[in-house]
Amino acid sequence: MKELDALSLAISDAYISLLNSRNGNNKFTHRGVSWEIERLTLADGIQMNVYAAAKDSGVEDVIALAHKKLQMLFNLEGRNYTLTSLGIQVIEMLNTKAINRYLSNKSSREIH
Repeated sequence: MKELDALSLAISDAYISLLNSRNGNNKFTHRGVSWEIERLTLADGIQMNVYAAAKDSGVEDVIALAHKKLQMLFNLEGRNYTLTSLGIQVIEMLNTKAINRYLSNKSSREIH
């Protein structure tokens, strides 16, 4: 998995940079909940999800497929690396799911 670390971190950095340019901070907001996006946590989440998807595909070289999938999220052209539109969609879907899970757990604790 070490092979995926640098790329996952670069993707995480590009997303945080995008948030900073959009919002002036590194917060993602969904359904009234704002979360501060942390570099290492995001990189780990991206890496784990891409690795799991590659592993579930049944290919022999899981790391190579995971690396290829990570590359689809990242644009290496230009001075500053950026995310592809797919990369933004994937990360925002992960963030949205995490917040929804948080809200679901929070409401079930309040009901019981």
